[in-house]
Amino acid sequence: TRFFKDRHWIPREFSEMFEEPMIPKCIMEAGCGVGNTVYPVLEDLPTSKCYCFDFSQTAVQLVKEHKMYDPKKVVAFTHDLTEESIPGTVPDGCIEYATLIFVLSAIPHPKHATALKSVAKKMKSGGLVYFRDYAVDDMSQKRFRNHAKVAENTWKRGDGTRTYFFSTDYFKTLSESCGFKVVLNEYVHKTVTNVKEAKEMDRAFIQSKLQKL
Repeated sequence: TRFFKDRHWIPREFSEMFEEPMIPKCIMEAGCGVGNTVYPVLEDLPTSKCYCFDFSQTAVQLVKEHKMYDPKKVVAFTHDLTEESIPGTVPDGCIEYATLIFVLSAIPHPKHATALKSVAKKMKSGGLVYFRDYAVDDMSQKRFRNHAKVAENTWKRGDGTRTYFFSTDYFKTLSESCGFKVVLNEYVHKTVTNVKEAKEMDRAFIQSKLQKL
């Protein structure tokens, strides 16, 4: 799991979740991968409980093999977010904070609303969803050749998977149609240096906070 970097930037970007850290919170991570968000979050919120899922059985197994894994605090299971609903493993209306980080871009555009509505069903009224994903004009989009474009803002990678690049307008409309109030919705631009190739890369992401109505 060394390939995947732990996301220690989350407390800085999504500070609300980390206020009063000793008060237990109910958290959900959609698309948890191998646990690189789950465990850094629980380090800072030691009394909280996190439901997390991924479509990859291998990734979920690695979450369970982590040295910090405690089945009383981490409920990890396999689920495909493109299906109609998140299973009853996560009680409806119980989640106070959820993360959706670099997940929706891998889901086919026609399934975006299905995925976001299934997340909304698990949220408490007033609960917050933290979203970050690829934005239009990101460096990775510019690297695609024209023949790789399969639909508006959707491109096919060499391994056959697809990536969607978000605009703030599209994501705002999508979120409001799925039962959320948009609290924050902005582009984040960063210049990243590839030391090995001595190149600077312009990255563009969309970062949002959604509140369940």
